[in-house]
Amino acid sequence: MNLILISLCIYIAWIWVDYFRLIDIFQRDDIKYLLPLFIGGALSTQLVIGLGYLLPDNAIFELDGTFIHDFLISFLKIGLVEEIAKILPFFLFFLIFKDKAKEPIDILAFSCVSALGFSAAENYLYYNQYGPEIIISRAILSTVAHMFNTALVAYGFIRFRYYHKKNGLLLILMYLLFAAFSHGFYDFWLIYEPAGARGFVITIAYFLITVSIFAVILNNAINNSEYFTYSKVIDSGKVSSRLLMSFGFLFLIQFLMVWHQNEFIVAFLNLFVTLFYIGTIVSVTVVRLSRFKLIRNRWHPIRFELPFTYDTSEALPGDNRSSFRIRGEAYNETFINEYYNDYCVLSPVSSRNTYLEESRIAYIEEKLFLKNDDTFYLANVYADLENGVAFKLLLKPKISGSSFVDGKFPIVALLRFDEDFDMNDTSKALSDFEFLEWAYIKPRQHFR
Repeated sequence: MNLILISLCIYIAWIWVDYFRLIDIFQRDDIKYLLPLFIGGALSTQLVIGLGYLLPDNAIFELDGTFIHDFLISFLKIGLVEEIAKILPFFLFFLIFKDKAKEPIDILAFSCVSALGFSAAENYLYYNQYGPEIIISRAILSTVAHMFNTALVAYGFIRFRYYHKKNGLLLILMYLLFAAFSHGFYDFWLIYEPAGARGFVITIAYFLITVSIFAVILNNAINNSEYFTYSKVIDSGKVSSRLLMSFGFLFLIQFLMVWHQNEFIVAFLNLFVTLFYIGTIVSVTVVRLSRFKLIRNRWHPIRFELPFTYDTSEALPGDNRSSFRIRGEAYNETFINEYYNDYCVLSPVSSRNTYLEESRIAYIEEKLFLKNDDTFYLANVYADLENGVAFKLLLKPKISGSSFVDGKFPIVALLRFDEDFDMNDTSKALSDFEFLEWAYIKPRQHFR
């Protein structure tokens, strides 16, 4: 059983190592450098235990059920001590292999792998103590929380190295305190007995807020890579499906292990309840952490907000959007990105009252971010390919309803703009352009 639990804890960590490899699209790291970080993170749990022994055997260092005292214990004894322990392997690694951190996302990945080592060791202890019923909850809640808090410290280092470039020690210490406070706040509502069930609700709500912040931190790290290019994008569909598949396997493992120890009906009820409340958290977390708005050198502001919202943005004719949506770029840019800075074929979706009249060769030359960072593509559409006669249109991907023709050719709105349109004018919105029709994009070899 111990070998099974160890393998399970390593597998949970691997899910997130694989995640970082999927989103690190510019300069992927050599995986062999992640192993010492993971081992260091796992060993750092012993540092926490050792520091615990150094504290005097005094009631002041133990929980007593009072709000302020217990919160300070959560913040300082738990949060601060564990965050120092988790970040130490990263700083040691950075001192030795500084040249391996080529871009900001590397710094986040390396620090989070250390946190994953810590989390794996901690998960093993909890699974041994409480049994397989908590496999999924710790795989998503505790593991992501550990990564997020350690990423906060690393983000302070990123902000110093790539943005502020001064007061580095002060900035890192400030983010370390943020991480300790975040860690303490998360734990406090779980261990503060007078809060009861309300404490669990507060912890879940806070966890979801941290997921949203984590996504922005990751996005900012990717945006500020010196290797950034619009020719590469993150395949959000691949990221989310890989994560969901991995967690689906964990649901199955938990069910089988609970069944092994209990009757089938107990395992089935456990699976049903877990799918109901943890499954929702997994789904929201996975989708939010797979959505990125990649804009060169952009630092998106960090906001305390839930990862879902009501969409009040403008919609095009026939583009019927649900009012409820998960934050982030909902459109998987890989479908259009293969045509970026290349020729393609634009074909009208409808043959009646069509502006294009027929399929035409087009060249997608630029990616624009206008009001609220809404994404558009500037295209040269050729009326006479042989003589080079072309006119410019904006393309806007269709993100709801039927978004593809034949399941593979993305549908886009054709938008006309005024001659005096300034492509750097970020006050321009969808309503400032004239909708012409829906068309779909095909590879040039499909041109007839």
